[in-house]
Amino acid sequence: MISNPKLGGSVINFALHLSLETPLDGENEGAAHSGYTDVQYDTMALELSHWMRRYRISPEHITPHQHVDLGGERAEPRSFDWSQLAVRLKALGVICAQRR
Repeated sequence: MISNPKLGGSVINFALHLSLETPLDGENEGAAHSGYTDVQYDTMALELSHWMRRYRISPEHITPHQHVDLGGERAEPRSFDWSQLAVRLKALGVICAQRR
């Protein structure tokens, strides 16, 4: 599928995206930062569960940007804890495979 022929067939052209605000100590090129807040994980889980139900997205199709960026320009989400998201999605009735 190519949504923009000038950009090629990257999944970025047709995927839903959800971004988190990076903590101030993550504005550098370091490998990690202080992490995301409970509110960010809660909000992400609510939005993802809504999308998963509305668009019939299976849990295995939930993935970080680094797995779909064919150019390898971005390695986030740095310091993202997939287990925090999985716990919340499970509580909402959406099972999500834990990522590394």
